[in-house]
Parts: sequence; C-alpha cells; structure tokens
Amino acid sequence: MLRRLFSVVVVLLFMVMVVVGIFTAQAVKASGRKVENDRGRQLFMTYCASCHGEDAKGNGPAAPALKTAPANLTAIAKVNGKFPGLRVRRIIGGDDFISGHGSREMPIWGDIFRKQRDTTISKANVYALTKYVESIQAR
Repeated sequence: MLRRLFSVVVVLLFMVMVVVGIFTAQAVKASGRKVENDRGRQLFMTYCASCHGEDAKGNGPAAPALKTAPANLTAIAKVNGKFPGLRVRRIIGGDDFISGHGSREMPIWGDIFRKQRDTTISKANVYALTKYVESIQAR
C-alpha cells in the first residue's frame, strides 16, 4: 500500500514538473531568452558527442571509424521542415530503429535508455536530451 502511494506521488510530481517546465519554457520563449538545458547537454556530451561531435554536426572523434557517418543533429528541423520531437524522442529512447545506432544491445542504449526506459528518471533523461537536440537546431 505504501509502495503504491509512493509510486503515485512520484508520478504526480513528475507530471507537475513537466507542466511547470512547459509553462516556463513557453514564457521564456515568448520573452526571447534562450532556454538552458544543462541535463540534456550533459547527457549529449556523455552519450552522443563521441560520434556526433560536441557541436552535434557529425564530426565526433569516433565518426571516422563508423560504417555510417553520424548525422548532423543541428539540421534535423531544416531537413524535416520543423523539429520532429516525437520521432527524435522515440529514436533516443530506443523505440525507433536507426541503422547507424546499431543494435539495442549496445551498452549506451541498453544501460541507459532501453533497460530503464519505463522509469521516471529515464523518461526525464530522454525528454531532456530531446529538448537539448531541439535547442541546437540551426536557425
């Protein structure tokens, strides 16, 4: 009973954080200030920059060793006409397959996004990383 109550409280707190985050982001966006996403940037630097590069343009130190060149993540919105947030979130979370990412058994995906994707923290990390990638789109 206590465990179930704790789970409900955690889910409600997460939902409140998301709603507050949405309203805050909209207010900041309307004011013209840049939204900072330190968690998303940290996740990107830890899990993505080795292939996509620190500037996310596909020029990371591991890129030359790959069979498929990493994508320029700053051009996603330009290529698609707008930023496809749901698609990007599904790719990051491991729900949609991208051949350049290899199998879902890769440690990067297995440990962080696949095994824990049903946990609140993992979902928050995928969201933060998606919002970070959205924030670095070329204008």
